[in-house]
Amino acid sequence: MYQPSGHPFAPRALAALSLTACISLTSACASSGPFLTDDLSTIKVESSTSGTLSASGNINATNGARYTTYAVNLKANQVLRLKANATGFSPVLTVFAPDFTPLASTLDQPAADGQARLITRAPAAGRYLVVLASQSAGAIGSFTLESSELAAQAEVSLPGSAAGYIFPGMSTHPVTGIPGAVFPLNLDEETLLNIRAHSMEFDTYLSIVDTRGNTVVAENDDSAIPGQGNPTDSGVLSVFPAGSYQIWVNSYQGQGQGAFTLDVQPQEMSVSESFSLGELYQGVYGLNPQVHGAAARPGFAYPFTLEEANTVKLQMEANTFDAYLYLLDSNGRVVAEDDDSAGALNPRIIQDLEAGDYTLVASSLAQRASGPFTLDAEIIVVDDRTSIAPGETIESYILPSDTGMTNRPGLGRTYTLEVTETTQVRIDLRSSSFDPYLVIQDQSGNLIEENDDANQSTNSSIQRQLTPGTYNILVTSYGGQGLGDFELQVMGSALSGQSV
Repeated sequence: MYQPSGHPFAPRALAALSLTACISLTSACASSGPFLTDDLSTIKVESSTSGTLSASGNINATNGARYTTYAVNLKANQVLRLKANATGFSPVLTVFAPDFTPLASTLDQPAADGQARLITRAPAAGRYLVVLASQSAGAIGSFTLESSELAAQAEVSLPGSAAGYIFPGMSTHPVTGIPGAVFPLNLDEETLLNIRAHSMEFDTYLSIVDTRGNTVVAENDDSAIPGQGNPTDSGVLSVFPAGSYQIWVNSYQGQGQGAFTLDVQPQEMSVSESFSLGELYQGVYGLNPQVHGAAARPGFAYPFTLEEANTVKLQMEANTFDAYLYLLDSNGRVVAEDDDSAGALNPRIIQDLEAGDYTLVASSLAQRASGPFTLDAEIIVVDDRTSIAPGETIESYILPSDTGMTNRPGLGRTYTLEVTETTQVRIDLRSSSFDPYLVIQDQSGNLIEENDDANQSTNSSIQRQLTPGTYNILVTSYGGQGLGDFELQVMGSALSGQSV
């Protein structure tokens, strides 16, 4: 009987399906009973058929699933592709060799309601058995079954483009052991390559192996270009030294199969010649990052010198990997580090520094990151005013040293506001670097009012009437740990009607 668990038909089990213990699908068994007879429908390799799993049809005594069977004649090494679409049940496809050895099944693949896709290669010429079953007991409904041949994957010359497919039984990855398609890549000189794998049928996983030591030098799971392809497409953009490589296209954790396209294209080097404060640096996160000083993660080092004490803003942006920044002093000690302060998985460091030599290390949380990035390093001027009056605007920064807020933990700056007559005030706090949080206190530090988000944005705003006196305006962030630039504006109108 059909056993979707993957076990071959045992001779005694055939009794439920055949009048004789026929153990093959050859013509010698053509009249051996209701299963292996002329009633067993034969499908062509390039064909489409439809049918129904009904309550009166074949049933698997092991799990109660309904099923139907087909025979297909295959040549040696011919690659068969099957697609089943069902209404009323989730289909399972299984292919058995002429001796009932199971070749492939979708039973262990991630569930996809109403669909099943299977690819397998015939090890020898013969008549193979295709079983289409319901995934659950008693489920019935209609279905269509499409069969087609996949042409052998031809040798391709890379850089360039190629189409292929993966399925169980193919060559296995030298490191992970997962079946996949492999493409040789030979480079005569150092080259910046954009390598992308696309599939609408499975979650691609891309890796590049250096053949000199069978080591993975770059890999990626999901790196889709916004607005293009599938969100689970894979991509690697990196500089590869001259040498011999293998490009492997696998499914994520070996859970998928199907067709894919591979595109390998050289790119123009868009890399700045040098790194310096005040200039945007463009780079490509390449192979073999190194550990620098006391930084816990490997990366690429960019030294710079401060002639005098200053406040610096250091920011890294990358679209294809999770960037990370370290700032090291001249002895390699970590002065500051950051992961996501700039948003979108990008780091930002704002730090008061003494004169001296420093090293900025561009790193990543990913083990084998690749792709373009930018470094924006600049000296910033901090407005050191400590008071504000109605009609004034202050543009400044919250720094790591700003820890002196009254009756409030965290980082922030405090400004004194003097009110000489009863006034209707509006105080606005805006920032592109953090989620602003605005607080008004009396002179003793008692809370009067606070605000997080106003006007359907993350900016803060407070409008209220203030009587004559001295007030504290606290500029901070939601959570109290935000760093970066802000704009504080105070507008006021005395009850007499005059602006103040």
